[in-house]
Amino acid sequence: MPRPRTPTRALELKGSFRKHPERRRPLEPTPNGPIGEAPVHFNDAERAAWYELIGILPQGVAADCDRWAIEVLSRLMVRFRTEDDFPAALLAQMNNLMGRFGMTASDRAKLSVPVRKEEDPLKEFITARPQEEAVQ
Repeated sequence: MPRPRTPTRALELKGSFRKHPERRRPLEPTPNGPIGEAPVHFNDAERAAWYELIGILPQGVAADCDRWAIEVLSRLMVRFRTEDDFPAALLAQMNNLMGRFGMTASDRAKLSVPVRKEEDPLKEFITARPQEEAVQ
């Protein structure tokens, strides 16, 4: 069985197109927006797991088209935390989903997320030009 195709967004985060930009897939569908709020049919534990997962996901990995996968992962996490006898097949499915979103150490190492430039208020203050005072 062939290996599943890696999403373009994951390849971009890995830096795969720096060396070979011609390999970029121009016609791949793009997400419509952010992942959004937890599903309304979730109970309190599932809703808490949803927001916990969304909070620890690497920036820019999940979007609105990933909602169902995050929903499944949230429910699996609740079952994992509450059941004493968690089936190995469900654990494998949970690990697979976490890997697809870069939530394991080895999968996270494959991503390179762009660094956000943080503004330094002291540098901004030092480099600011002094205001000309009104001469009277």
